[in-house]
Amino acid sequence: MILTFWPEGDSGRIELIHVNVAATKTNAELLRKEKDLGTIEAGKLADLILLNGDPLQDMKLFQQYHDKLTLIIQGGRIYKNLL
Repeated sequence: MILTFWPEGDSGRIELIHVNVAATKTNAELLRKEKDLGTIEAGKLADLILLNGDPLQDMKLFQQYHDKLTLIIQGGRIYKNLL
């Protein structure tokens, strides 16, 4: 069994950065794929999106994806680039 401690911020809520790490790096480790996935590093596989704003401060940016999503890269192919 793997137990994870979720640090809480000043407001008692889980910090969004920890949610992001759990969804990427931690899951890659659980799947034993950390050599290929989970972090942005040279030689690793990655699908990336770039938002115009800080999703760690405002998660609603994902709801405004038509306006806020400026770059999509999946499987090494660029699907949207407004940079």
